[in-house]
Amino acid sequence: MTEQTVRTRMLDKGKVPTDEEMLRNVGSAGETWTSLRAMLAERYPDVLPEIHYAGARYGWQVRYRKGGRLLVSLFPEQDGFTSLVELGRAEDAKAEAILDRLSPAMQRLLGGTAQLHDGRWLWIRWPEDGTVEDVRELIQLRRRPRRP
Repeated sequence: MTEQTVRTRMLDKGKVPTDEEMLRNVGSAGETWTSLRAMLAERYPDVLPEIHYAGARYGWQVRYRKGGRLLVSLFPEQDGFTSLVELGRAEDAKAEAILDRLSPAMQRLLGGTAQLHDGRWLWIRWPEDGTVEDVRELIQLRRRPRRP
């Protein structure tokens, strides 16, 4: 994450942003933001979004988690947003197996993200690093979606 990305986040701890404020803040990435959130609502109806302050460096996020297990976090930024998908070791191996189904940008991100002791933390910056379909594929590695 660059310092510029951090500066453009919604950092005011004293003001919980509304959905409308977050959508306005993401600006030109609004369609992708809306599409991703709609996909999550449709495919994971039992995983409700939670607006949470992640600290002075990260600011406000919309996180989706079930039973303490994070599915994905979305950090609204000025004219964009960042998604965080954490892949454990087993999920990381599965991601390697579906690499050909991911966009070239996501392939580069996966290849350039360090393997930690507990897997990889993929910070996906919109619109540069991937597609909604990429994130859908990665989230499915963490939890099976509801059948459409």
